[in-house]
Amino acid sequence: MNDTELLTTVKDSFAGVRADTPLTAIERRGRAVRARRRRGLAGAAAAAAAAAVVLVLAQQPGTGTRPGPAPGTHLAAWTVTDKPPGIIEIKIRELKDPAGLQRELRSDGVPAFVRFQNQDPPGCLNYPLSPARGQQLSQKIFPQPDNAQEADNVAMVIDTAAIPAGVGLWIEFTPPQTQNQGNGQSVVSFGSAYMLVYASGHCPPGS
Repeated sequence: MNDTELLTTVKDSFAGVRADTPLTAIERRGRAVRARRRRGLAGAAAAAAAAAVVLVLAQQPGTGTRPGPAPGTHLAAWTVTDKPPGIIEIKIRELKDPAGLQRELRSDGVPAFVRFQNQDPPGCLNYPLSPARGQQLSQKIFPQPDNAQEADNVAMVIDTAAIPAGVGLWIEFTPPQTQNQGNGQSVVSFGSAYMLVYASGHCPPGS
């Protein structure tokens, strides 16, 4: 399913979607995070380079924490990495705890709704944009991983600076598929999709 088709998908099976964090709090957090990153970039390039290699690790599967790695620490089912200026990288290892991934993204100022297993939003939640404008904005918010990111198994990249006020991100990950690369080698990758929705999590009155 391409971006345009996703933007126009209308399904009624997931009505009543609600945001579990107030929108104003998410926006305040997002502005604070981006402002702090800008100050860090202006202050020290070395600090920015150090931040770029920090991985989010977990004490239990599916949850993210900020400490550095320790001997014997197991990687989470997913990890979220912040890279200046305002770039979020998501890695998926197992489809576990979507609510935890959603909380982690929201703590970084991303108005995200995370679902696994092809759970599309109701059509009334789609943000009202023309297909061309929706595709253009989606490409800015979700840039394609570059070669280095792909080699590092990054499943999705989010540019937080490109997210307009009032726009939320409906993010889906689907079970992995194994692709045979020849010479006895194979690659396992998770499917992903995204849609632009109302950040409030509520359909407009009368919709």
